[in-house]
Amino acid sequence: MVFVFGTRPEVVKISPVVEELRAQLVEPVLLCTGQHTSLLEGTPAETVLKDSHSLGMPSEGNIFGWVHHVAEVLRGEHLTAGDHVVVQGDTMSAFAGAAAASGGCVLHHIEAGVRSFASEPWPEEDIRKAISGMADFHYCATVKNGLNLQKEGVFENIHITGNPVVTSL
Repeated sequence: MVFVFGTRPEVVKISPVVEELRAQLVEPVLLCTGQHTSLLEGTPAETVLKDSHSLGMPSEGNIFGWVHHVAEVLRGEHLTAGDHVVVQGDTMSAFAGAAAASGGCVLHHIEAGVRSFASEPWPEEDIRKAISGMADFHYCATVKNGLNLQKEGVFENIHITGNPVVTSL
């Protein structure tokens, strides 16, 4: 299982999932894109996720060019067909991980089905919808999130798991 992350909120929310996997003797591969490296100080990135591999690719300039570049690096150097890839939320790192996984990997999306129904701030809502269209498994914090997915035509592999940030607190 490969986790792709790069922002402070992602680190906080995936840490309890990583800890639970380790408790079940599953050692995930942790890939940090480097999207917001300076903001990871004082987070579980320094403890729970300290063994992560950094791609060292801070987001700069054209966001879609960055996403494409990160996805290509992930696909070319870190992922193989059949890998299970986990992304969280609506960040560019999550989008890059999802795009990379679309090349034959199984995609798991934590915090699936969240919708603001607003175009601002951009591009979060578009990223959420795009990842939902690519994901094989959807982990929703609430029943409402699951219903949002169903309204968009996603009916399979929706799991109501609660919000991992609550576990972090």
